[in-house]
Amino acid sequence: MHDELSELNRQVLATFGQSVVVFRGAFFLAETRGIISRELVPSGQFEAVLQTVTVVTLPANLKLQRGDEIQ
Repeated sequence: MHDELSELNRQVLATFGQSVVVFRGAFFLAETRGIISRELVPSGQFEAVLQTVTVVTLPANLKLQRGDEIQ
């Protein structure tokens, strides 16, 4: 089942993804395909206040760390 989901992930990114480059600090980490979307999420203490968040979907095998930059 895991192999089928991994293959589906690769197919969706290949079909709908845009080219993105990932940097770790000043160094090149990877060039891959990702899906960029925007979502509304609750902000703060009350769910009545929403904010827009940009979400980037990348391949599962690409491990990111805090501070990585996606262009």
